[in-house]
Amino acid sequence: MCDDDVICILSTYLRLPYQPPPGQYTVVASFYLLSTSIRPKIISIATGTKCLPISRYPSKGEALHDSHAEVLARRGAIRWFLLEVLRCSLEDSGRYESPWIEQRLNGRFKLKEGVQVCLYISTPPCGDASMRILALGQDEEMASLKNSSVFAPLGENVASRGRDNYGRLGVLRTKPGRADSPPTMCMACSDKIALWNVLGFQGALATRFIEPLYLSSIVIGEVPLGVQDIVKEDCDRALWRRLGSVEGDYRSIKDHSSTPYSSWQIGLLDTGFMSPQLCLLVNPSSTRVP
Repeated sequence: MCDDDVICILSTYLRLPYQPPPGQYTVVASFYLLSTSIRPKIISIATGTKCLPISRYPSKGEALHDSHAEVLARRGAIRWFLLEVLRCSLEDSGRYESPWIEQRLNGRFKLKEGVQVCLYISTPPCGDASMRILALGQDEEMASLKNSSVFAPLGENVASRGRDNYGRLGVLRTKPGRADSPPTMCMACSDKIALWNVLGFQGALATRFIEPLYLSSIVIGEVPLGVQDIVKEDCDRALWRRLGSVEGDYRSIKDHSSTPYSSWQIGLLDTGFMSPQLCLLVNPSSTRVP
């Protein structure tokens, strides 16, 4: 099923008017919906690998700090859900009934029974989830330099800079990864996805209208067969398993009974965090985005 969904996403991307120049590559991310009663629906698709350095932050906050594909795709998905709520709420909408969401007695909307939100990323997300696969792709001299012991221990509540010290796993990291890039305040996509698995990806504004939205599955492309076990272990740790050390009870913000699971999904931690099903695609050429 993952392959069919990805083919549809990449076909949609290839129909867009913009393509990267020859010899350049980008990352594609897409949010899409699955249902037991209707065909899958792509609700957002985005590309991007850039973020704004601190030196260029505007004084009035009118610029987008993070333009990584996963972050932009999430913004598009939130917009789609808000518009779907609007379509359901307009008095002149007739008898429009969304096949994806329904209104609860408290006035907020939620996913219908059997509906899942899924995320596709054409490569492992930056940050903790991709440290070891990046190290495997480096020459020995560079890998030794990046993984050396010259980096001081991190202080409490301090994020690691980019890709410094590949062997430092399970920590927060900032973008971008390159050491020669100007620093930013943007957290890595691994950290942001982990946050979505605690609070939902809907954000503060949409929470006024929609119950928290959680990812049921994450599909990651460009993972060669020989490193799939490593990538799955790293993604499990980065995207949800490390959340077990976070204090607090988040069960009150989530209705677990409305979340469908596959038979081999890892499940929920006792603290109530969401652990999405992880699907790794074997053939890199099928997800390579020119």
